[in-house]
Amino acid sequence: MYPYEALASKYPHINVLYKVMPAHLPGLTINNDVYLSEHESNVRKYEVLQEEIAHYETTVGNIVAGDTRDKRKQENKARSIAMERAVKLDDLIYCYFHHIWTSEEIADYCNVEVKYLYKAIDNYRTKYGPVFKYKKYLIDMRNSIKIKNVK
Repeated sequence: MYPYEALASKYPHINVLYKVMPAHLPGLTINNDVYLSEHESNVRKYEVLQEEIAHYETTVGNIVAGDTRDKRKQENKARSIAMERAVKLDDLIYCYFHHIWTSEEIADYCNVEVKYLYKAIDNYRTKYGPVFKYKKYLIDMRNSIKIKNVK
């Protein structure tokens, strides 16, 4: 089972359908139906499904056009939630302490593309700042990722 299929199975009340989608729209949520582009890679389907589930849980109305501040805010919120679910801080900590160093290795561990990993890290920087405490760790994301156990 691919990770996107495992993710979909955690939400049995959502119907995940694979269709030909416009290039600018890899996923779309309408009520309990999530449409994913059948032409995306398995990794990309996982990323898009994470975002569409976040839209299902948080978005109100049709925001596809993104032509208002509220629609853009809802889009950014769903993306942020999706990135935090796909690239968890606990996963970054695990990678750091298990010598999984390269972006490619970390992205592979999290089942995301490298560019998505970078966006997720930028999302954490924006949300928490470049240096922050999480659980018993001090996480420094200024230039690279450095993690220190601070008990």
